[in-house]
Amino acid sequence: MKTIRGAAFGGVFLALAAGCQTDMASALFGEDDVADQGVVETAAAVQATYDKDLFDADVARIERRTRSNLEAKVKSGKFYTKYNSMRGSEIETLLGRKLSAEDLGALESAAESITRRLEGEIVWPALKEAIMARVSQSVERLVAAGDYAGAREMVWRASTTGIPEIDGEVRDFGYKLLNIKVNPRNWEAIEQDVLSHCKAFAEEGKYEEGVEWLKAYPRVRTFSESIDGKLGAARDELLKLGVAAESVDPVVASNLELVAAAEEIADTRDNTTAVGIAAVAEPSDVDLSEFEKKLKAYRDALVRYNCSEAEADRIVRQFRAGVGEYVQALGQKGAAAPASKSLLYLGTAAVNRRLDALRAAKIAEFEKEMSARSAPAEGAAGANSLGDFDAEVSFDAQIAMAEDAISRQLGASGPESCLDMNAVLGSYARIMRLMKRGADEVSSADATTLLVGAVYLNQPAVFARAVKLGADVNSPAARDPRGRPALLVAIQTGNTSFVKAILDAGGDQTASDAAGNTALHYAMTRGDLAAAKAFATAVDAAAVNADGETALFAAVRRNQAASVRFLVGLVAEDGRAAYVGMKNNAGEDAFAAACRANANTVLDVLADAGAKYDESNLAVAASLGHVSVAQWLVERGLDVNASGVMEACAEGETRAYLSREGGVAGAKQPAAGK
Repeated sequence: MKTIRGAAFGGVFLALAAGCQTDMASALFGEDDVADQGVVETAAAVQATYDKDLFDADVARIERRTRSNLEAKVKSGKFYTKYNSMRGSEIETLLGRKLSAEDLGALESAAESITRRLEGEIVWPALKEAIMARVSQSVERLVAAGDYAGAREMVWRASTTGIPEIDGEVRDFGYKLLNIKVNPRNWEAIEQDVLSHCKAFAEEGKYEEGVEWLKAYPRVRTFSESIDGKLGAARDELLKLGVAAESVDPVVASNLELVAAAEEIADTRDNTTAVGIAAVAEPSDVDLSEFEKKLKAYRDALVRYNCSEAEADRIVRQFRAGVGEYVQALGQKGAAAPASKSLLYLGTAAVNRRLDALRAAKIAEFEKEMSARSAPAEGAAGANSLGDFDAEVSFDAQIAMAEDAISRQLGASGPESCLDMNAVLGSYARIMRLMKRGADEVSSADATTLLVGAVYLNQPAVFARAVKLGADVNSPAARDPRGRPALLVAIQTGNTSFVKAILDAGGDQTASDAAGNTALHYAMTRGDLAAAKAFATAVDAAAVNADGETALFAAVRRNQAASVRFLVGLVAEDGRAAYVGMKNNAGEDAFAAACRANANTVLDVLADAGAKYDESNLAVAASLGHVSVAQWLVERGLDVNASGVMEACAEGETRAYLSREGGVAGAKQPAAGK
């Protein structure tokens, strides 16, 4: 199999991926003036036979003519992928004399350089404005006609021009246009459509039909879903060229992860919880740490698969600049809107989150009506009668779902492997089998297992029936090794649509698991700042678990500065130093945990809150190869030659950095804490 070497790999891949889109630039480009030659390097020196003053005057005339030609073409709306520079007889005609081959070559070189420079000054800004104007007009027209999918596709097509000089600005403009002009109107139309249909179903008593309609209601297609297919086409093209699949696939995956991460960041402003407490993030609260990790992994993948470091850095800079624009846009208000409207900036994924929440609420409402309609008459079967439960949820489907979840956990290596739900799900399946065989009732303990399992498996109908069967919403499932009540399972799994139902059924916001972990611990472990904000008034931020750790430790280990800043802000200013200085059972405070976890983005927040640090922290960072943490500590005056620092540091990037800072093996004692 062939491999692509050097910068060509990144360039070819991104070009092919972009080529799978019909970009807006191609609609404006002509084909008649496209030059096929490569850019000639500007002559390093003029031939000695060519008088320098005369050469400079000739170059100035060429620049004036080139500028005039480009301005005329742009004014007439002629945009090309590349403009021909003046050459040969054209230059001689302009200057009015015959030139030697050497002199003509020098002037052609200068003309090429001038043309490329003037493209950046004259053509690309005009092209950018033309693309933006056309996209804006098209989007306005499509939105007015109610064609939101078409408007979204128009924005996506414009997001890749294929011209590096303007690509980032056009892409950012497209996202702002999408999130300010398209998505708010699209959501209003979706909400009206869902509510009007639900009203009709309710009036006719067709609740079952309404539930099925809601479940089938399509979500809005996101950019990451759109680009998935385009990247797949790019992958196919590379494979046709003979590039090894093992070289292509990691880069495809990295692109998809970056698109999804950027999309998630762009949507942060509309982050809300199922509890109904708004948690709108300001731009300063947006946590980019997870995105930065993915960005670094993407760069490493490019370099690993033969993209040059310079090219990889350039691509990463473009992504980072684009996300910076998304974050800045989070605080923008956009065009004026009616006073009654609050949707001024709405991401595509946020539209889907709102749709999911609306569907869940309406399905729960319909299921409640269905349960009330099918409830046994007074004096008939007891409150625990299972009645038509099988018809409602299908025992076989629930058993299969539980067994499939067990199978996934047994083979999991990521976060899912840490959930320890196999025993609970096994009991869940066992109880379903008993009911299938004709059991008339279940015990309160079994009902609680059904309730916890329903939260994990995202089964609202089972949850509602478990409550009726006498489940204790504040008790864990009998076989849960972690002793988690349903509220904590909802936070841990991200199934926060159950939170309100749990609280309505008497759920305790201050509940903890067998190890003393609270809702704040679980929210921070998952990285869910919105959930943490929802429970912040009920749960003590200083509550510690069996390891002696507050929720702050979990936020620190995830390297989420916004979450750390939020938790510190819950504590009175005069108590913050003591809060961040609380030590766990291993004798480490939050700052030490950050150094051990390479959580470099939270160090400033902890230090500002009064965290103490010294050379022992530097020694830990050095021993683990955490160069960014080591750099932060050294820049704040810690001694690289303190006892244990250089001795603990293994060969590698961190040791090289400390050596550049003057580090040598020494015998000094650690200095006092900073």
